[in-house]
Amino acid sequence: MKNIIYIKIVENYNDILKNKYTNMPLLFKKFLFMYKYFFNIITKKNTEGINTWVLPINEKYSMRKIKILLKKIHFYDEKIYVIPEKLNNSQIYKIMNDFGIRYLKGDILKKLLIVEVLKYIINIQCITMSNIELTILVNDTSELNMFLIEKLAKETKSIKIVSSKIYKFKKLEERLYEEYGIPIQFSNSHQKSLAKSKIIINLDFNELDISEYRIDNDAIIINCFKEKIKIKSKLFNGIVVNNYKIELLKEIKNKFKKANLFNEYNNFILYESMLNSEKNIFKIYNRIEEDEIIIKNLVGNNGIINKNEFKNICKILDKK
Repeated sequence: MKNIIYIKIVENYNDILKNKYTNMPLLFKKFLFMYKYFFNIITKKNTEGINTWVLPINEKYSMRKIKILLKKIHFYDEKIYVIPEKLNNSQIYKIMNDFGIRYLKGDILKKLLIVEVLKYIINIQCITMSNIELTILVNDTSELNMFLIEKLAKETKSIKIVSSKIYKFKKLEERLYEEYGIPIQFSNSHQKSLAKSKIIINLDFNELDISEYRIDNDAIIINCFKEKIKIKSKLFNGIVVNNYKIELLKEIKNKFKKANLFNEYNNFILYESMLNSEKNIFKIYNRIEEDEIIIKNLVGNNGIINKNEFKNICKILDKK
């Protein structure tokens, strides 16, 4: 985690002090805060091996001040930053993107938890993984995407890949069939590819890409793309999963609590920050299994998705 930096704003004047100085008089703390605010001095701390950079601002920050501070940060281009919930807005992300500042978005973890998400859904619907017929929307043949396709192919009844670049997946198709006897279907018909798909996993299609396809009105779409998607058809009564809420082990929670970070960040991003130092996809996946990450809820465009929605969809699809 040496390249991971957790950005904080000042919740308490002690945030801008080293631990040995926290007993200083309040007046001194206020003066120090104003001094750091005026001169844009970032406080750098390390607790339990976790690097925290405290920006000299509180909740009443201005975008002008944020821009000045982020301009200072962008010179550390080898770092990857974790943003607290109170700075989670599109304007700040735009500034960071303009400066080329790298930050965690949860994209990798969304994909790596896809099997757990499927287990969450089928547990509600009282079906088994081996009975699932999946459709996967994918164009990019990244190592992570290829790993997930193979993983899903081995655990489900069948998979169909919908892609504008089908030729890129031919080697994977041949290997899965030769080594495991697993066939893969391919399609890119805008009218037929998704028309009968019950469960769709979107690995990298954007909303415009998906809108070109005819989709079953009662389908479940699990979106792993970096941006939210919404099906604009008025006939669509299915479910779109855009994010997940997870439960962390007590040991993991305590590590972040000691660094005074746990309550200020999204659990999802905090956990992804722990995985970032490992580059091997297999090791990351095994780490997630060892850490016993639990899916608490799935999140759609209107917030947490009620479990009854999955039950109702299952009944409708069964009738079809």
